[in-house]
Order: sequence, then structure tokens, then C-alpha cells
Amino acid sequence: MKTVLETLQGGTEYLEKRGVPEARLNMQLMLAHQLGCSKLDLYLQFDRPLGETELQPLRDLLRRRGSREPLQHLLGEVEFAGHTFKCDTRALIPRPETEELVDQLIRNPPPLVPGDRVVDVGTGSGVIGLSLAKSWRDHNLEFNLVDLEPAALELARENAENLGLSENVSLIRSSLLDAVPGPFQLIVANLPYIASGELETLSPEVRRDPQTALDGGPDGLELIAKLIEQARTALAAGGRIFLEIGAGQAEKTLSLFRSGPFENIAAHRDLAGIERFVSAQRIPTVES
Repeated sequence: MKTVLETLQGGTEYLEKRGVPEARLNMQLMLAHQLGCSKLDLYLQFDRPLGETELQPLRDLLRRRGSREPLQHLLGEVEFAGHTFKCDTRALIPRPETEELVDQLIRNPPPLVPGDRVVDVGTGSGVIGLSLAKSWRDHNLEFNLVDLEPAALELARENAENLGLSENVSLIRSSLLDAVPGPFQLIVANLPYIASGELETLSPEVRRDPQTALDGGPDGLELIAKLIEQARTALAAGGRIFLEIGAGQAEKTLSLFRSGPFENIAAHRDLAGIERFVSAQRIPTVES
């Protein structure tokens, strides 16, 4: 019979041999998930023996993680912006950079008033739009979560229910803003930005995400360019747009905005110093 510590050590070695990044942390999280405790609680019960009823399901998790199935899919959830979201194969696994985008918006919110409309384009599991809706719940805003994939919208719906936001958001199937008429005071999006030719270079875990959530076309900017074009008319005068982009795409994205009718066009760095976000404002004097 193995103890918690022995199980942790053995599982970590197994994952390391299979090239799993952050093997010990992965093992800690899977073990805590299986035992129904926090990661910190593991340290308080290192000498506790584990029975076969606890070890057998853990072995299955370990095998699947060793085959590079994403940890978030195994646990069925992910922490994002202080909330727990369901996470599975129906949508992109939320990335830390996207959490930074949400954090920047929450810490420095655009000037919105009751009745203003917010749209999260390519919402996936809903983490951006729902996090903003939760934070700005008392502002009486209209939130629209848009995605082309019905499965992703269903996952977003489940997350909205879990966060108590079912009455606060609208989930709409649409290719970008094709089926969602403006004007909007805020457009936010984390669209696919990986160039098609680079998909095979991604980690095994990332390649488990839906390809439609990754493939940004030949240069990675195909959908981003289309959304910016739509924003020229869908964004209200004075309204703002915030986009997450890939490394090295800032200048090209900025140039798309410079043809107007936008001002206050800027790139923003993530915690790694990469220009990961771009924002712009529609010129206030333009008629909507």
C-alpha cells in the first residue's frame, strides 16, 4: 500500500519520462482532485496510505496525462479570473494571457453606462464574457457571447448557469458579428491567431483543442482582420475594441486599425513583455 508521498513521487517520475511539462505540479493537482482536497492539504497527509479504490482511478488519470491529454480536460475545470469554469474538448482551454486581458479590462474598465452593449466574439467556453459579466454585474449592461460552434455555446451556457449569469447574458450562434447587429460600446475577442502552417508545431496538449479555435488562416490574422472590418460599423462612436493576438502580430494588427475610423490605437504587453493585446476606439465624432 503506497502513501500519498510515494504516490506523488512515483507519478511525477512517470510524467517526467513522458515529457509532461511541470510534471510534479500536474501530479499534485491530479492527486488532490482524486482525494477531494487542496494541493496544500497533500503536504499535511504525506504518510497517509492510499487504498486501491483511490489508486485505480488515479492510475487512469496518470495514463491519460502521460499520453498528453490536457490536465484541464482530466480535471474537467479550470480556474480563471477568480472563478471556476467547466473545461472540456468543446472549446479552447483558457490561457493565462487571456486572463491578463480580462484583468486589464477589470482594473481599467472602459467608460460604460447602463444599457451599453458588450460582445465577446468567439467566446468558446465563455471565460472572457462571463468574467466581465460577473465583475460588472451591477452595471446593468447587455452582454452578448458569440460563437460559431454550437458545442462551444453549450459549454458557455453551462458555465453561465454555474456562475448564476443565465439571465444576464445572451448566447448567439454567429460567424464573428454576421448575425449580431451593432452598435456595441465594447467588443472583446480572443480569436484564433495561429498561422495554419504552424499548427503542427504546437504542443500535444494544445493540438487537443478544437482546430477551429486555433487556426487563424495563412498569416494567423484572417479572422482578426475580418472582425476589425466589421467593427468599423458595428462599434458605436466612441466605443472600444480589445483583442488578444499572437506574438509578433502587433504591428500588422495596428496597421489594420490605422485605416480608420479609429483612434487611441495601442498595443499592450503581457507579463512576459510580449505585445499580446491591441485596443482601439472608434472616433467619437463618427455617426453610428
